[in-house]
Amino acid sequence: IDRVDETYTRAPLLGELALSLASRGDVRCAARALEGVVAIATASDPAEIVDALGDPVAALPIPKILSVLADDEDPRVVHDFAMRALGLRRAVDEPATVAAIVRQCAQLFASPALPYDARTALLDRALWVAGAISAADQCVEAVTAVANALSLAGATERGDGLFAGLVVG
Repeated sequence: IDRVDETYTRAPLLGELALSLASRGDVRCAARALEGVVAIATASDPAEIVDALGDPVAALPIPKILSVLADDEDPRVVHDFAMRALGLRRAVDEPATVAAIVRQCAQLFASPALPYDARTALLDRALWVAGAISAADQCVEAVTAVANALSLAGATERGDGLFAGLVVG
C-alpha cells in the first residue's frame, strides 16, 4: 500500500485493510491502519480524497468496522475501539466527513446489544466530536443524530434535552 503514489487511492486501501483486520479480530492493527488513513488525510488535502471517492466515509470506515466488531467482539472491545477511533477525528479537517462518521456511529451506538453505560459513554464521545465540527450545518446534523440515538438508547431525557436545545437555538 505504501508504494501507491496517489493519496486518494492509498487512503481507501488502508481503510479496507483496517476493515479486513477488524473482521479477523485484530482490533489493534485495525486501529493502526486507521491511524495511517488519518496521517494521509492530514498530510494532504482531505477534500481531495473525498472528491475522488465521492463518499466521505469510504477512506475512513469507522462505522463499518464498528458494525463488524459489534457482531463478533465483546462490547468492551467495541467501546475501546470506538473511543480510540473517534479520537482520530481531531486530525481530520473535513466537516462533512466527520459529520457523516458521527451520524453513522450514533446509529450503531444506540444498539441494545451494547450495555447501557457503554451506549451512553459512546454517545457522549460522539456528541463531543459533533460539537467540534467547524461547519455549523454539519455540526447541527451530527448533534441531531446523537440526540436521536440517545433517545433510542434509553437516555430519553438527555436526547429530548438536546432536541430542545437544537430547536430553541
